[in-house]
Amino acid sequence: MTSTNRIAVIEDEAPIRRGVADVLRASGYEVAEAADGARGLEEANRPGITLVLLASVPAALRHVEAVHAYTRWVTAGFSLLLGLEFGLLMIPALSYLMENTSDDVRGRIFSLLFMVVNGVTAVPVLLTAALSDWFGIDRVIAGLGLVLVAAGGLVVRYARRVFEAGAPPR
Repeated sequence: MTSTNRIAVIEDEAPIRRGVADVLRASGYEVAEAADGARGLEEANRPGITLVLLASVPAALRHVEAVHAYTRWVTAGFSLLLGLEFGLLMIPALSYLMENTSDDVRGRIFSLLFMVVNGVTAVPVLLTAALSDWFGIDRVIAGLGLVLVAAGGLVVRYARRVFEAGAPPR
């Protein structure tokens, strides 16, 4: 990474902010941290910031009286964005998989893929329910966010190798 590619992590909870920043640094990114919105805006406006990870929206929705009436709309909007993001990730991935598998094994590959996906999605749902009773919903959601950031960092780091190794010869 060059020094002009930096990620700003804006989070008011120090352990979460440090955890996300450590994962990103371990993946080779330069990270700027901010503990509040004002400092976060300063970091985000500095030259070289290419991505801003902002986890303070739920806190703002809880602490700013003016937005209490819009909490459901804002969370519905974020849910819509996450759904669109999922589609933007899955459609190319499934298209690539479909184009690069032979007709003989395509059915087996996709049935196994969807069986694993459905089986794996049950685990976080059940764990999230139990963990939120013990630790609270905010901490569990933050922990799941850290897991997603770590998984995203790993995918960004290693996906090129997978696609280059499996690419058909030209």
